[in-house]
Amino acid sequence: MKKKVYSYKAVYVEWIDSTMRKQVWWGNQELLDDTKKVHDRFQTVAYLVNQNKLEYVFSNSIHFEEENTVGFGCIFTIPKGCVTKMKVVTI
Repeated sequence: MKKKVYSYKAVYVEWIDSTMRKQVWWGNQELLDDTKKVHDRFQTVAYLVNQNKLEYVFSNSIHFEEENTVGFGCIFTIPKGCVTKMKVVTI
């Protein structure tokens, strides 16, 4: 994948388990009202590498190869409806 070096942001994300209900793909208010348990919530620090209407795509590592080609390790997605907080972090 070609992308400008250092154009990916590291982010801190708080999120709810996406396997709990289908509604999380569209909105999380009902899920938030129902799940006050600590074990239903996760925290992640990763690089935000892409997003679309329904989900965020993250990678736990990025390596820059020759001619600005970028490689990613451990790519994973989180539905947008599951994200309760996300902020850019400085590395």
